[in-house]
Amino acid sequence: LEHLKHWLEPEKLVLAPKSWKAGEENLVAAAIIDIFHLLPPAAVKFLETTKDSPGLVVLTIQLEAALPVTGLDSEISSPFRKPLTKFLNKYAPQSIDYFLARMAN
Repeated sequence: LEHLKHWLEPEKLVLAPKSWKAGEENLVAAAIIDIFHLLPPAAVKFLETTKDSPGLVVLTIQLEAALPVTGLDSEISSPFRKPLTKFLNKYAPQSIDYFLARMAN
């Protein structure tokens, strides 16, 4: 999750050494999110936000908000939703509890 937070700071991302082509930043971030559903059961802890780090859902929403308004990748057409959905599906009971608890607030 810490690595994904760097995508929220584009000015730092521009200066960092890269292994991807220009314009593929969102695909790299989406690929990182896509790894979470492959982790062992203890990975469900990444669903919740802690005082030190946002959870995967909150971080994905923040990443979507940072997407440009126009273009292929935008908040409307996010490259992050499918990978996040895989994670939420793997931990469906916990995910439902997570969202229901927030809807009550």
